[in-house]
Amino acid sequence: AREAEAFFGVPMDQTTRADGTAYVSARSEVGVPSSLQSQVVDVFGGWATTQPDPTTGKQPPNTQPSASAQASAADPPCPSNERGLQARAVIDQMYGLDPYYRSGLTGKGVRVGMLSIEQYSPRALELYERCFNRTLPPVETTQVNAPVERLDAGNIETSMDLIFMGIFAPGIDAVDVYQFDKMTSTIFPLADVLAAQGDPAKAVDVLTTSVGFCAANLSGAERSMSDWLAMSLAATGVTYLASSGDGGSSSCYPAGKQQSTQYPSESAFATSVGGTQVEGADGATPGQAVWNEAPRANQAGGGGPAGDTPRPPYQSALTGADVRQTPDVAFVAAPGDVGPIAYCNRGAPCRFQVVAGTSATAPGFAAVVAMLLEYVRQNSPEQRIGLLNPAIYQFAQGPAYAQAFMDITQGTNDLFGVGCCTAAPGYDMASGWGSLRLDQFGTLIVDALKART
Repeated sequence: AREAEAFFGVPMDQTTRADGTAYVSARSEVGVPSSLQSQVVDVFGGWATTQPDPTTGKQPPNTQPSASAQASAADPPCPSNERGLQARAVIDQMYGLDPYYRSGLTGKGVRVGMLSIEQYSPRALELYERCFNRTLPPVETTQVNAPVERLDAGNIETSMDLIFMGIFAPGIDAVDVYQFDKMTSTIFPLADVLAAQGDPAKAVDVLTTSVGFCAANLSGAERSMSDWLAMSLAATGVTYLASSGDGGSSSCYPAGKQQSTQYPSESAFATSVGGTQVEGADGATPGQAVWNEAPRANQAGGGGPAGDTPRPPYQSALTGADVRQTPDVAFVAAPGDVGPIAYCNRGAPCRFQVVAGTSATAPGFAAVVAMLLEYVRQNSPEQRIGLLNPAIYQFAQGPAYAQAFMDITQGTNDLFGVGCCTAAPGYDMASGWGSLRLDQFGTLIVDALKART
């Protein structure tokens, strides 16, 4: 605590709770020291005991708000989103979303589940809705194996996921956020999601996660159990989507720069979603390239061969190593293409920030799947999809590839010279099969379902 006082220049006090446990907290907001502001975005935790919690607006017990606390709780000014609006128009056209919107398809009748290791802030979503005149889907939360106070104090990831999903599919019936302890495993939230499938009021159609772990750090038993749960979810009709990670083809970075993949992205029972960046949002011919922030930052869309995960049957026609290859598809991930999002870290003022990465791709693609389901259910009201990968690979390797997918042939996700991976025509481990054109892909799905009946 003394070192923290000296480092941040903020007095710290020790307080004893009613149950006898002690904790140390700051008397005022803890911010980034001026000497580090060019390298550090924010400070999580260390909040003042007298500051209202922005997730609820409530004051901690036995405290009175100070003038500085009241001022810090004020909403930030609404930022401009000109670049995001330009990119969005291009994205809607490229991804074949415009025909769905014109038909009133926005994800209605679909329930989405989302895995999270952070606290959820209703205030952040309200702030975004007010500033950009949008209505986002309602949110419900489930504490899986951690009380709220043990979740990450940061909120930027959860807010980004919910906002990104909501701006593409605002008609989604509800988003269930399953909050779990990041020091444990995806086994726990997956088990809760599977259990909820027996409850019509809680059963989800789509499950998305931006939470990922270096696959090399997980035991075989943990991956096997998680895969079994993911397989069981697919059997109940749940479509499971996982971000491929922001470490390019070195997903264990910064722990190591070797070629590696992220879990659950590498699971054979999840659709791995890589990242792209929009080219031509300023009026030039629109297109996409692999998302890669180098040399400004060591961030790029994840992808590569999964060390010891066997190649699933739907990838049998791919060349290369005889293991699971990721990603399967790609979605927009570049921060500038998303625009500013609102977030409210626990014990800190709400803020707007331009941020994205593949953390935005899985929830964004979840929105696409939600609209796809609404479209499919116009003909088959009870239809569920389950694992999407067999359909993706069947259509991508057939005559409709050029119509139903936007192939990405520019860019690389190789941040550290490991030799993988570069975009190329057809499938590649930098962008998968590319991005879906929803209007065309949806038609293929409906035709395939009709052929089965």
